[in-house]
Formats: sequence, C-alpha cells, structure tokens
Amino acid sequence: MGRQKHDSYAIRNLLRFLQYYKLIDKNTCNELLDRVPSFSRGDNGLAEDYVPLSLVLYSLAQSKSFTKKYTLFYQALYYSGGVRMEQLMEALQNSFIVKLRGKDYYRIRIKGLGTKTAAWAWLPKQILEEFIRDPPVISPSSLRAKFSKKRILTPTYIRSFCWQTAKQLLGHVHALLLQGRVGELKNYVTATSYDNLVYQLNEKYPVWMHFINDLTKHGSSIKEENYKIAKR
Repeated sequence: MGRQKHDSYAIRNLLRFLQYYKLIDKNTCNELLDRVPSFSRGDNGLAEDYVPLSLVLYSLAQSKSFTKKYTLFYQALYYSGGVRMEQLMEALQNSFIVKLRGKDYYRIRIKGLGTKTAAWAWLPKQILEEFIRDPPVISPSSLRAKFSKKRILTPTYIRSFCWQTAKQLLGHVHALLLQGRVGELKNYVTATSYDNLVYQLNEKYPVWMHFINDLTKHGSSIKEENYKIAKR
C-alpha cells in the first residue's frame, strides 16, 4: 500500500505540474486525476479512498435517472466488482462470453491493460443480455461527464469501494480475481491453481451479486436532501 500511495502522489503532482505550465488543459488534467486513486486525508482524518456506504446508495439512486444505457453501465461497474472502466467497456462491446450452466450470471473475458494479463469479469445474465441486445457506444469521457454532473461516485471510487467490500465478503484472493488484478494474483497462486480459483469464484459470485442487488434496491430510498449527510 505504501508504494501505491507514493506512486499516486507522484502522478497527481505531475499532472498538476503539466496543467500549471499549460502543457495540458484543465479538463484533461481533471479527467486524468479522476483515474488516479487519492490517498490524502480529509478533515475527519479518514483517507479519501474510503467510500462511505451512504454515498454508494446515493449514487445508485441518482444513476437511475440516467438513460437506460448509462444506468446499465453504472450498475455493471458495481456488479463486476469494480473492473476498470475501459476494460469493462471493451469487454461489453466485443468479448468472449462463458454461459455458466444453471447460473443466472455469465463470465466474460476482459483484456489486460499494457503488460497486464487478461482476466475475467462476472455479470448478471439480465444485465449482460441487455448489452448484447443493444451494445452501448459510450466514450470514457462521456461517462465521466455524466457521473460528474450527477455528483455521484466515479469509477475510481466504485473500484475502491468494491475492493474493500469484496475482501470482506469473498476473501482477499477472490477479490483480486473479481477485479481482474491478475498481476497481483501471481503473488498468491500458480498458473495451475488459477483455473481452480476461477472455478471457485464461479460458485462464490452469487454472494457478491446478491449484495449488489440489495444495494441497488435500498439505493432508491436515498433522497436528494440526504446528499450533504452522505458526503460527511
């Protein structure tokens, strides 16, 4: 975690440096900053990568006012366990799908970024089939603009929330696999046991899916006036 924080500080400072000297514009800087986790501490002493459940519920409630394709994608970020947005977008538009026998969810192949190995993402059958029927043509910048306008959690914070929660619900190693952190998984499993781990998560995914079902259901009870409370 310490190295990750130092890398985050360095990247964020570099982006602000580039903006200050007008080497990149403000919008580009903000968009890139949104992709880099922030580990600074707020007035309450909590690290900003800690995401309160109240904010998650509020964000899910607000996302329901989007058009269908945006709502589906926002929910897919949660159901996938916080798979990186660009990876999930590419997988939904053109990917290899494994239909698990007797299950109400599918497994889809996601490509690695850069040198990262490809992995899998799990999604409920209903959501994935909606994407197959009407593939969304959405750019990352368009999605971020929508999220920003609604003042809801961005993909970076969704990923952080899912990471912290999945470790509790599924265990550390399965949480790594859920988010496609294959590079980190190499520290825990061999290539042979990786297939066993995928099989195990095939069986454990309903725990995660039902958890997100409950979040989506209860998110509808969060009112606009509760936003400031949720932000605390």
